[in-house]
Amino acid sequence: MMVQSRRRFLNHHHYDLLPNKLSELLENHFAGHAFSLLDVGCGEGYYSHYIKQRIPDCTMWGLDISKPAIVAAAKRYSDISFSVGSSYRLAIMDNSVDAVLKVYAPADEREIERVLVPGGLYISVVPGAAHLFGLKKLIYDTPREHDDEVPVPEGFELIERVILQDNLHLQENQDIADLLAMTPYYWHLPESRQQEISLLAELHTEIHFVLNIYKKTSGD
Repeated sequence: MMVQSRRRFLNHHHYDLLPNKLSELLENHFAGHAFSLLDVGCGEGYYSHYIKQRIPDCTMWGLDISKPAIVAAAKRYSDISFSVGSSYRLAIMDNSVDAVLKVYAPADEREIERVLVPGGLYISVVPGAAHLFGLKKLIYDTPREHDDEVPVPEGFELIERVILQDNLHLQENQDIADLLAMTPYYWHLPESRQQEISLLAELHTEIHFVLNIYKKTSGD
């Protein structure tokens, strides 16, 4: 269910400010030079595909632990190499990838450091403090903001921190239901409450992403 919900929601371009900014950052960093990118926790491949369309010379790999997500990605995006695997044990050679992207996904950052070339780029996206706060107010009596402060991982230096914020106004039941289903909140709600939120006529909520851009320093 989550794979289909995520695909429908993203295909309506509600979150496109994120892959648009990611593409811009990669274009600026590599300045027209061909490079390889590993998308860790790629899901059904929407962000991977968006970046690949913007930067055709990028050699793209997508990895996710979910077999249904990878099957869906591989069927739709044939120009990207997708595989099922753990982000805690990457089946990739040492010092072989120019850039790694991680959007929300849990991962072992020592593994990310291992597979990156010396000086390689690591972009980690985390939810900003206000992300989906309008939705959270419908779920929790006392919703809390996300803690978006994360330590710099060992072996890296932080070279840039980018904040993306916008307001989202959803006016279709399906979009609201899909947004809820692709969040962790869905699994903590009773079915009656899931249906109640999914049947709303509209939803106003914030979207807030924090992009931490790191450079691998080990091995330089």
